[in-house]
Amino acid sequence: MFEIFWWDIKKHLKTVLILVGLGALAGLAKASVTPLIQRFFKHLEYPNTPELISNELILIPIGIAIVWVLANLFRYLVNRGISLVSEKIALDLRQKLLSSYLKAPMSYFQNNDQNSGGLISHMLNDILVIQHGHSRVSDLLKEPVTLILSLSYLLYLNWQFTLFLVATLPISLIIISKFS
Repeated sequence: MFEIFWWDIKKHLKTVLILVGLGALAGLAKASVTPLIQRFFKHLEYPNTPELISNELILIPIGIAIVWVLANLFRYLVNRGISLVSEKIALDLRQKLLSSYLKAPMSYFQNNDQNSGGLISHMLNDILVIQHGHSRVSDLLKEPVTLILSLSYLLYLNWQFTLFLVATLPISLIIISKFS
């Protein structure tokens, strides 16, 4: 299955690598909001100098807004790029299947239980399933980066609590899935 997927992506590898980079930037932007918020509240809790506080109290929320705009822009570009790549792959598959149908002898269509309309309908539905699978790749491009960066930051803040959280997370997920 992965060989078929890789064969489809190979033509568009440069675009996919750019999209992986944009997905990493989106994950990095999302993960960088937490330290900004922490710094903001730290300055509210422990004020040093009035000038520094007033500047940072203005700049940090603006920075958070800019980071969220960039994260959502990168996310949009990744989603749009993946949909374009999946459309191109679907077009290539449709053209190959249609050319193979056109090269098939007439006896293939007469001996088949389905008529030519049924064959084309199956072809289009199967390609839509493949296209939907390619579009789900966008989640695989962004979310691991966000998870890794967030876990790294949590380990930096408090490694004991992070390990406790990671250890108890599967247990709590099992309990939640049982009762929901």
